[in-house]
Amino acid sequence: VTFNTLPAGTYTYAVIASNAANRNYALVNKKFTVGSGSSSSTSTVNDALTISGGTSLPSTLSKGAAVIVRGKITSGNTNITSVSVGIYNSSGDRINGAVASPNAKSYDLNKLDSQIRFDRLAAGTYNYCVMASNNSNTGYMLVNQTFTVR
Repeated sequence: VTFNTLPAGTYTYAVIASNAANRNYALVNKKFTVGSGSSSSTSTVNDALTISGGTSLPSTLSKGAAVIVRGKITSGNTNITSVSVGIYNSSGDRINGAVASPNAKSYDLNKLDSQIRFDRLAAGTYNYCVMASNNSNTGYMLVNQTFTVR
């Protein structure tokens, strides 16, 4: 999502997801304002949590396949207080994952790669989730991707 190209105005940022139990479920639905600003710099959303260059999974993985966890999480105004990366089964239970407390404006998810073990998953359907928190957002879902291991 390229926020820095939005003209001044009020917008709604929404993340919509579907799974077997929920269709078009709003995980995030937040209003934000982009100011006009008098300088040549681009206005940004105050304290937004964003991810760039993140891992994108295919819809189907072969059993035993490894996946490299990557991406950079960035916070707008305050430090990132927590990052959680996890793999959840269809019941919503976390199968494996890792948590970090970066206390910095950005965080490289590759630091958690060795703890996220896609290669050990049994056949089934899972969700790969990346969440982060800062002073303005708690448990903010940045990635929620469903995939199947066969």
